[in-house]
Amino acid sequence: MVGLEISWEELERIYDEHSLPPHLPAAAWRTPIPVYDGRRQVGRATSGTWSPILKKNLALATVESRYARWALDCRSSRPWSTSGGR
Repeated sequence: MVGLEISWEELERIYDEHSLPPHLPAAAWRTPIPVYDGRRQVGRATSGTWSPILKKNLALATVESRYARWALDCRSSRPWSTSGGR
């Protein structure tokens, strides 16, 4: 289990590519969402929510063990991806 910070800028860009307004759920979500390293799925985000104290979108995810260390010290360039770390 690892924690992920969801990039608002990247999320906004993805919605914009489809001419949609960005949308965040009003409550915590628990629908599994795939986490990718490039085009390969390496896990899934199992829940997430907006943190009013940190002012960030956060998620919990289960990932393959070799990605667990990466998740400790990396920021993703895509909201649900392990590619493009620091």
